[in-house]
Amino acid sequence: MLQVASFEITDEKGMNALLTNKKLAAGMHILVSEGKVCIPYEDGTPPTSAIKLCQIGEQINTIIAQMEIIEHSQLVMERLLADALERKNAAEAAHKSAGL
Repeated sequence: MLQVASFEITDEKGMNALLTNKKLAAGMHILVSEGKVCIPYEDGTPPTSAIKLCQIGEQINTIIAQMEIIEHSQLVMERLLADALERKNAAEAAHKSAGL
């Protein structure tokens, strides 16, 4: 589970000890503010039910966004296909009327 440890900026031993034993949280960054260093890390404990619900909500939102992109792409493809068929039919009609 995501945790955050805060250190004085001069406490390199404490920061090194944490990062030797714990994994820096994926996608997170070490923050520095007002002489403090905040390090987000994974403590290895399983997520709580509340965190699992939050993760499921995030996954649902990601899937919805991907579906919207797919639906938009399909609409664009339908229009491109209709335009191509219209040009094909016009070319065939022109070819027939030319008697070739």
